[in-house]
Amino acid sequence: MLIYRIPNSIAIIKNANSCPNCKLILNIRDMIPVISYLKLRGKCRSCKVKIPRYYLIVEILTPLVFIALYLIYGMNFDLFLNLALWSMLIITFIIDLEHMVVSDAVLFMFSPAVIIYIIATGASWAGHLIGLAVGFSFFLSIYLITKLIYKQEAFGFGDVMLSGVVGWFLGFENAILIGIMSFLIAFTAIIFLKAIGKNLKKDMEIPFAPFICIAAVVSAMFGEEIISLYWRLGYMWI
Repeated sequence: MLIYRIPNSIAIIKNANSCPNCKLILNIRDMIPVISYLKLRGKCRSCKVKIPRYYLIVEILTPLVFIALYLIYGMNFDLFLNLALWSMLIITFIIDLEHMVVSDAVLFMFSPAVIIYIIATGASWAGHLIGLAVGFSFFLSIYLITKLIYKQEAFGFGDVMLSGVVGWFLGFENAILIGIMSFLIAFTAIIFLKAIGKNLKKDMEIPFAPFICIAAVVSAMFGEEIISLYWRLGYMWI
């Protein structure tokens, strides 16, 4: 629901769910996750317009992610924080992929989860605030430098905001790791697309938020291990 309504400026609570094409008001049988999509064969019951496949992907992926997070963290505030983070990343990933925009509303909606987590667990404010500053400034510096030198944006300002919010969730070390990994993942994806014959024009716009989201997922899952490995390898060279 959020993935469709937010980028289209539709009220989240007031308006009933409806087909974006024929405006048919959906009933409960049309909104059962996965089952309704399969039963309707990915089409509106009334006008038969195709329902985007990402609806099915999100409906399958989200509960699996939530179950996995519960098995990892149990019922505590670490689970709460990660549910908010992963929800934000999934929504942002799809919206940017579909609409080439990072929604401030999504970022601001989930950011208070960090404040609740800090108050409830007594975690350090400093680590999260520094993460916010590092994530934001890392991407902001690249954003401003490329705009100054090349007279064009390397990515949108929404990506700068996203990087800051992800740093707010995961702390400053992960913010740096995410910044580096996102560019490596983007570079790898572009090389792969070219290798399989995709025609990527020089001035073609590519949504960057999905790369930040993927890097954030990797960092959330394996950030401590990657950072620890980096320092161990660093000591070996000293």
